[in-house]
Amino acid sequence: MDQGEVRLNERVINLERQISMFERMVHMLSGNLDEHFKRYDMILVAQQQQISDLNAVVSTLLNDQNRQAEVLREKLSGALHGISSTAASVNETIHSIPRLSGRALEPESFFDEILGSGGPAAVKPKVSQPIDHGVSYGHRFGESNDNDRNNDNENETHNGRIGDNSMKQQGPRGPGDHGSDERQFGSSIIPYDDFSPLNNPHSHPPGTGQSTNPSSISEHPLYQNPNGAPNPAAAGVNNEVHQPHHNGTAEVENGLTEEQYLTVTGRKRKRSLFVGNFQFMKSPHSVMEVWKEYTEGINGQPSIKEMELIYQTGWRRDPAVNKRYSRRKVLCKAIETGLAKGYALDYTVNLLEDYRFIDREKGLKQPIGWLCQGQNIPDELRGS
Repeated sequence: MDQGEVRLNERVINLERQISMFERMVHMLSGNLDEHFKRYDMILVAQQQQISDLNAVVSTLLNDQNRQAEVLREKLSGALHGISSTAASVNETIHSIPRLSGRALEPESFFDEILGSGGPAAVKPKVSQPIDHGVSYGHRFGESNDNDRNNDNENETHNGRIGDNSMKQQGPRGPGDHGSDERQFGSSIIPYDDFSPLNNPHSHPPGTGQSTNPSSISEHPLYQNPNGAPNPAAAGVNNEVHQPHHNGTAEVENGLTEEQYLTVTGRKRKRSLFVGNFQFMKSPHSVMEVWKEYTEGINGQPSIKEMELIYQTGWRRDPAVNKRYSRRKVLCKAIETGLAKGYALDYTVNLLEDYRFIDREKGLKQPIGWLCQGQNIPDELRGS
């Protein structure tokens, strides 16, 4: 019994010790939880403060925008009111202006109506005699028309005297002879019969442009010597005018046709387009299979060499096809280099096959893709 009681007491002591340890652990965990809760409370309070600050900023911005909108609305309303009042005054002014008839738009009646409708506030001219403005302006217009007719008559009188006036009249000239000299110079250089109607200002109504076609320049010479022979300087000008015109046309036409349909040697050439999908041999096991695919073709397809000759790069526009072609081209180029050096095809293929060996006893070889890298080609088959 004593031993049982001792054991029981020890057991009770151990249990009490464990319970106290558990209590300490619970207190420690509760303290940690309290600290975490405090941190969470602080974070929530800070976020709430930020949210309130953001609300205040947004409300301030909205109030400022509302005030600015009201100010702009007032300014716009004032501006529109001013525009409307101005438009109304302009309409009144337009309606108050008297309408003029078609006859009143003519110069004589227009000036008469302006001067006659001055009213009592109009300024009267300080002239002892009345002035007939219609007659004065009509007289001026009549003088301008008479001058035009006199110029036409002078050109007609100089028709038969090409080059004579400039040779005969070389004496002393007075100060008043400049106009006659200019007319004589124009008649001796520009004959009336050969005068181009495209360059004649009297043959065109005012406001219409004159043609500057180079063909009219060549057909109607503008410069002529007094003896009647054409001036070489004028011929040079005409040639310079014609030459860039024809050259530009030839360049445009030849640029469109020859560049599209003709080669450099002048022969026509058509480009062939490949529409299908070229299928390479999947995982070839020997060098000879790759060479046959390159020279003879497989599965009823043309060979790679033939595809290059016919379609150039048009058949391998797909990035995957172009990548596989580039890899196998390295191996085929090595075989072509060996054949160009005079090696037999079997010798070249066997050389490449022997170069693949890792362990001859076990028969381990590198894959074909290993040979498709330039650094793995034997030195004998590398291009110079």
